[in-house]
Amino acid sequence: MSLQNPIHTYADTGLFSVELILTNTGGCIDSFEIEVCVKPDIKIFTPNSFTPNGDYCNDEFYAKGLGSFYSFNIKIHKRWGSEIIFESNEILLTTHLQDGNICNNFENTDPYYKMGSWDGVMLDGNLSAQGVYPFVIEYKQTKASLTEVIVGHITLIR
Repeated sequence: MSLQNPIHTYADTGLFSVELILTNTGGCIDSFEIEVCVKPDIKIFTPNSFTPNGDYCNDEFYAKGLGSFYSFNIKIHKRWGSEIIFESNEILLTTHLQDGNICNNFENTDPYYKMGSWDGVMLDGNLSAQGVYPFVIEYKQTKASLTEVIVGHITLIR
């Protein structure tokens, strides 16, 4: 194979040994080997609504995270203002079988991070009214990585 700029796509994460073998026009051969660490993609999914009515089906709003997380913070604000009514740094490793939500697809047993669970109760202990609430998520993959920000909204249905 005579590729000037070889490319390889890894199908999975892990530590891989990569060897580059060079042959010049005179037939001389040289090689170089290095370990490459392929980290998982970071993905955060946030649903657009939840129904905290005690039926164990979508009773909590939380972010689902795939990958690795060093830190996580979510702030949920009042519907018509900037006052914070909920805040959490929670990061729990769980599965769809263990997370308490009977509406999940139980065929998927892969672990994920359940982050910032909110049950519709405000910091002052009162129930939040039905409506749309803005949120801001800040997270870091590693201690040295930059802080990523996600801004969105959640609809609470009572």
